[in-house]
Amino acid sequence: MKIKLLPYVLFFITLISNAQTNNTALKVGDEFPYFDLKTIDGYSVTSDDIQGKLVFFNLWFIHCKPCIDELPELNTLKNHYEDDVVFISATFETENDVKQFLLETRFNFEYIATDAGQFLKNEIGNISYPKNFIIDYDGTIKAIKGGLPVKTVTTLDNKIVKKKSDFTYFAKYLDNLINY
Repeated sequence: MKIKLLPYVLFFITLISNAQTNNTALKVGDEFPYFDLKTIDGYSVTSDDIQGKLVFFNLWFIHCKPCIDELPELNTLKNHYEDDVVFISATFETENDVKQFLLETRFNFEYIATDAGQFLKNEIGNISYPKNFIIDYDGTIKAIKGGLPVKTVTTLDNKIVKKKSDFTYFAKYLDNLINY
């Protein structure tokens, strides 16, 4: 029981620490900060690697239910745009924890960076998850979105149901930026 609570305790400590020490959260129109992140494949991905490319940059963690709920749609998004967009995800969690998680959960982004807590805290100023950045070819942030929103829909028999958005929620932003 105590071990299962540890990730939540660490997350909330990080959350409070971020809120108290960093008031520089990124905004649309800002340049995405320089990064050099280690991936679970043992490689590194840097800002230099994505220069001149359209990028979808996802922030998540294993015990974040909305983060995990959006993974199937993010996989679909990646499959749909893999020739036009670089897909990167980053988490503060360890490589071993993420690898263990990925044994049971599919996440097909090109780069999955772990141990990125300092970057997320000091450079991005992130305090909420999930968060998704769409970064234009010149490195400018064009959109910042949380997880997939839930829509209220009325059925034919007049019942009100909540329905999650699909990958097209993010696709509309990418479609506006892709240089065909």
